Amino acid sequence: MSNQQRYFAEEGHRSKSGKTVVRISKGGRKYYHNPTKYREIKEEKLKEMGITESIGRHEYPNQRLKSICYDESSDAYMRYFHKKEEIRNGYPKWVFMSRDQHKEYFSKIWELMMHGEDFQQWLRVDSKTAEEKRNDYWWDERKRKDLDYDGRSDEY
Repeated sequence: MSNQQRYFAEEGHRSKSGKTVVRISKGGRKYYHNPTKYREIKEEKLKEMGITESIGRHEYPNQRLKSICYDESSDAYMRYFHKKEEIRNGYPKWVFMSRDQHKEYFSKIWELMMHGEDFQQWLRVDSKTAEEKRNDYWWDERKRKDLDYDGRSDEY
């Protein structure tokens, strides 16, 4: 089939090799599509990303299965995070929750945030501005130097 003739082929027509099929775009342009090659390229990309299992429709490899922990260095935040995880584990996946379950879940999380001591303590420390943190560091450094001072280089 010559270059000119292939564009007269009907939709669904297979090429001579049998690998490609004629498709028609929304704009009306005819083109050959190789579905097996597309699948192979997709599988290669997944292998590069380190994913061995095949992925179904409406799923992507970077789906988050657990909630994000923002501050692992803070004990108060970690206590809040574990309480939040306990609440989260008491409910099914988001897509299977009913409207009432959503409302109940978010009201529990809201209560935990507003009235939980751990989250409030973390919020007080974390919500300082950069200027306040710099001032705190300066005062802490000055206090440390005053405690380490042994009286040398005093001129009387």
